[in-house]
Amino acid sequence: MSDFLLLHLTDDLCMGGTCAIMAGDIRSAATPGVRRVMAGLTGQHSYAAALARDGIEAHVIGLELNPFISMLKAAAPFAVVIHRSGEQTAIWNDVLPRLRQSGAVAMVERNIFGYVDDGAIARQHVDKSFELSKHNVFRHWRASGQPACEAYLERNQVLYPAVDFAHSVEDLARRKCSMRKSLGIPEGAFVAGDLCRPAPKKLDYMVPAIMPRVLNKIPDFYFVARTFPGRIERRMRAAVGSHFINLPGTNDRAELADTYACLDVLLHMSTAGESFGMAIAEAMCCGVPIIANETPGGRQNNAQGELVVHGETGFLANTPNAVLHFLSLLYSSPALREGIGSKARRFFESGAHSKGVVASQLEGEILSIARSRGAALHVAIPSWQPCVPTKEMARYLVSYQSALSAPIECVPRTGLWSTRVNLRRNLWRVEKKFQSCA
Repeated sequence: MSDFLLLHLTDDLCMGGTCAIMAGDIRSAATPGVRRVMAGLTGQHSYAAALARDGIEAHVIGLELNPFISMLKAAAPFAVVIHRSGEQTAIWNDVLPRLRQSGAVAMVERNIFGYVDDGAIARQHVDKSFELSKHNVFRHWRASGQPACEAYLERNQVLYPAVDFAHSVEDLARRKCSMRKSLGIPEGAFVAGDLCRPAPKKLDYMVPAIMPRVLNKIPDFYFVARTFPGRIERRMRAAVGSHFINLPGTNDRAELADTYACLDVLLHMSTAGESFGMAIAEAMCCGVPIIANETPGGRQNNAQGELVVHGETGFLANTPNAVLHFLSLLYSSPALREGIGSKARRFFESGAHSKGVVASQLEGEILSIARSRGAALHVAIPSWQPCVPTKEMARYLVSYQSALSAPIECVPRTGLWSTRVNLRRNLWRVEKKFQSCA
């Protein structure tokens, strides 16, 4: 029997970014005596079964909490991590008090998108909120009315997702060879790709718009995607034909590793940005350089720049010319690809993004809250410190600039072509507002 139960709870247990974060938290945790359970109020039983095969206890429980919690906790105290998009909803207004009534000695949330729940129920029952990135904290702070930083940061902190996706260089090389062979990609080809959820609203039209010129400059170029939506898929095929390969979505970690391993670069262009960027992070763990755009405006997420350190773990590219330039640069220099890929792998081995730091902070803070509420703990609280110190976070909040940061001095310019590409990107944004992209 465990000495403490930690329930990771979301509204919908299904394949996607939220549940990937939940599973990463559980895989990375190491506090002795803690039983960790992953659950959804609704969800896919097949997905819960897949998690169980991967060694994670997972359940779809419905809204009847008491029987489930009674079955789990026995005599041990328990706490809950709520994984949600952040805003107030009727479901969470109902569930939060009932979790506390069931005996939860601590309740924290992982706020996926930085939305604000300013209701009285959340203020009463949620002890602390962890946003997935510094930029998410900024969005949440600003939407909260820009309160005094010191008091605000006592309750709202950065806690990056625990990215548990390590593979040896030898394993990745084997996967690369096997995956490319299975896809019919010639040996020695230069392969870019992207993995995205099947939601077209996030996709920038940059990639299909530049593909003809990319293929003209790099004849052995291929693009491998997972779950590009139909309208983009058709246009990619029209642009580059069989050099575009669109694979179905998957949460199978082996299939994801195979996909990342076959890439020379992850080309990730988004109109909405990333609240964290799990595909970017997993690719980096596999030693894949990144090319991503920035989205620093007031309505977008912009956390991708916290992972993509320009010139070190990849490149930030905001114009068609820049994307083409950095693709060509990586294509022409295998040594550069290897060097950036190595730095990308090491990015998650230490510091604020390392899984050990993330896991110790999450469980350390939860257990500290439980003890402060009078819980009789028989679990040693791990030593921890905030991923991002309070003073550093306060400086970020008051000095954040909604402006592009990537330098463009080194990028050659081709005005007419770039203008045409940007026009197509803007037309795509208009089109998305009026048409389904299924």
